[in-house]
Amino acid sequence: LSETEIRAYAGRTGLPASTANTITSLDTLLEDARCTREQGFAVSRDDATLGISAVGSPVFDHTGRVIASISLSGLSSRFDPSRAAELGRLTADAARGLSRQFGYRAEISN
Repeated sequence: LSETEIRAYAGRTGLPASTANTITSLDTLLEDARCTREQGFAVSRDDATLGISAVGSPVFDHTGRVIASISLSGLSSRFDPSRAAELGRLTADAARGLSRQFGYRAEISN
């Protein structure tokens, strides 16, 4: 989502907390989105369900629109920061491969 779309989403939902680790601040959410775009994958650690972490990456079509995602989840005790980064890179690589099959080219930026 663009920053405008993220702001609209936050305005509609109010960013309710599911756990103590859920992002509930718009500024934090925007920074998280920036980091996600930069690294090519998102990291979720105990923010939706305590004890569960995940990494995920978007799959783009030929127009640059997100049409799917690839994610891996598991027990947070198995997702230390280095492992999460490793798994995140793997999901990003797989998502890039699928995106290419759907005709996505990096110069079509979202």
